[in-house]
Amino acid sequence: MDTVVESAKKAYGEGTDVVLSPNNAGTGPMYNFDKYLSLPVLSSGCGWANSKAHAPNESVRLKDFFEGTAHMVYLLQDFGK
Repeated sequence: MDTVVESAKKAYGEGTDVVLSPNNAGTGPMYNFDKYLSLPVLSSGCGWANSKAHAPNESVRLKDFFEGTAHMVYLLQDFGK
């Protein structure tokens, strides 16, 4: 969990409140990978409250996209350490 929080702070800024959720709709069978294979699994993404996720007019703001991409890069770099 520390890796996820620290990588998020690098991407979104030190003063950002990081919210960790054990599972979200659409994240796939992550629980099974952990339970049966003992593999660490995590998910990350980007979006905003008015994104209209999975609607015909779904959107993402460029700032959120770039910060979300940076978070994934930091996460991969830090996860391998």
